[in-house]
Parts: sequence; structure tokens; C-alpha cells
Amino acid sequence: MRSAWRSLLLWFFVSALTVICGYALHLKVGFEPLGAWGAFLTGSGTLVLGFGAIYAVIHGVEEYRDRTNAERLRWLSQLQAEFFEGRTFSFIRRKVDYDELNDVVNLLRRDDDPNAKFGSEEKELFDKFTDYLNFFEFIAYLCYEKQMLRKDVEALFDYYLRRLVEIRQADDLLAYLKRNNFENLSKLLVEYRQKSKGRAA
Repeated sequence: MRSAWRSLLLWFFVSALTVICGYALHLKVGFEPLGAWGAFLTGSGTLVLGFGAIYAVIHGVEEYRDRTNAERLRWLSQLQAEFFEGRTFSFIRRKVDYDELNDVVNLLRRDDDPNAKFGSEEKELFDKFTDYLNFFEFIAYLCYEKQMLRKDVEALFDYYLRRLVEIRQADDLLAYLKRNNFENLSKLLVEYRQKSKGRAA
């Protein structure tokens, strides 16, 4: 709001200065008939309106950009809180941290068997890991649809995306993603793996 008042005062100042300078020039050159003075006022008014229109467009664009950035930051903050502060992903996040995914990968392999049966604890673990993957599938989708900037994805989730291609069972995980239509996450992790190999080289 304070910025808007400053901009408005600046616009009034520029408008007043335009009229004053024009009038001063008019006095210096000399007084013409009243019709000429009216033409000058009309031209000055048009110029002032032109400045006003330019100001309105610029100010409108700045306000839109500020609102968009504020909304984007609020949304990113919510995503960060959901992933790092909520309890939904904490268990799997810890397993990814310490490369303790043998039990999860065994479930992924058994899932290929249409006759496979899972106990209640196995189902719970499978569901938690699937939720984890679905979260990153959503993030990858937003990235490829340009609804989320790549730099924001990397700033918030770079470590955990890299971990998914650095774990010992990365090949099994990527194969599971491809088989089960995690298209966006699969594509993003392949890019991460290529980037990781490039760093190693």
C-alpha cells in the first residue's frame, strides 16, 4: 500500500511538472490567442493521461507479480511442511536416509506376482512407501507442467530425490516406477541419475 501511494504521488508530480514546464515555455515564447492556450492544455492533458495509462499498466503488472510470488511462496511452504514436518512421510524418509529399504524392495519385487499375498504390516509399509512415491510423482508432474520451478524442486527436495537414485536398490526402484506408471517421477529420477553419473565422471 505504501508503494502504491508513492507511485501515485510520483504520477501527480510528473503530471504537474509537465504542465508547469509547458506553461513556462508558453510564457517565454509569448502569449498567443486563447485558442492556442486551449490547444496547449488539451495536448498537456493528453500527455498526462498517457503517463497515467503507462503508470497503471506498470503498477498492475508489479502488483500481479508480487501477489503471484507471495502465493507461490505460501504454497511451497505448505509442501515443505507436509513433507518435512508432518508424520506421513517421516518413517520412509528415515529409511531412505539410512539406505534401509531391503524390506520395501522385497515388497516391490513380490508385487509383480499377481498371486502374492501380504500381511497387515507389509501392507502398511507398502502403503507408506507408495504415498511417498505419489508425493514425488506429484512434484515431478508440477515441474514438467511448469507449475513449479525446477529451482524450487531442487531447493526443497534435491537431497531426497538424489537419494532415490543413490540407494543400493535404485535399479529395482526405477524398474518398479516404470512398470506402475509413475511416469513423471521415473523421468525425473532418470535425469537425476544421469546428473549423478556426470558428477562422478
